[in-house]
Amino acid sequence: MSYRQFQRQRLSARVDHLLQEMRPRSIKEIAFALGFATPQSFAKWLKRTTGCTPIVWRRKLVADAQKADVVGSRGFGAASPSTPTQTSTPTLGHEEL
Repeated sequence: MSYRQFQRQRLSARVDHLLQEMRPRSIKEIAFALGFATPQSFAKWLKRTTGCTPIVWRRKLVADAQKADVVGSRGFGAASPSTPTQTSTPTLGHEEL
């Protein structure tokens, strides 16, 4: 794994974490917390990465977490959230790093 791939993987993990927080932050707060120049550049990056807007991705993450909790409470083990497969690696511009 290259350093750039590692950075993208870490960024994706932080995005998922911030979108699932108990106290939901605004998309603008998340974008700036992650170092994006604008909320629009964050939304564009997330759309390229996941195929979803930030709001839709947040709903999906929350729904997947709730499903995992239900499955886990039945003793079947935790279900892993389904993530759309990424067909191409997005190229982050300087403003998005």
